[in-house]
Amino acid sequence: MHSRKREFEKKLEETEDRLYLLHDDVENMKRVNEKLERENHDLKKQVDTFIAKEDRTIQQYEKIIEQLKAEVKDKERQCHTIEVREAFARQELAIKLKELQFKVECN
Repeated sequence: MHSRKREFEKKLEETEDRLYLLHDDVENMKRVNEKLERENHDLKKQVDTFIAKEDRTIQQYEKIIEQLKAEVKDKERQCHTIEVREAFARQELAIKLKELQFKVECN
């Protein structure tokens, strides 16, 4: 009977020791988990910050591109106007040249 009791007490002590070790492991894992959650939260904030900065940069470039497109259209209109004026000037010059040639031939 004493041997059974001693055996039981020994197993009880071993079980309690394992319980304390497991409790310590659980506490350690909780601390590790809390640390990882904080780091994860910080990293998410960094990612959100980077995304926001990238979005602002993209918007700025899109505005610049739109401005450049508008400038190109304006320059194209100016070139077209110059080309039209040049064509009219050539026509007028050709008409004046014909008039002068006609006058020279008539004289």
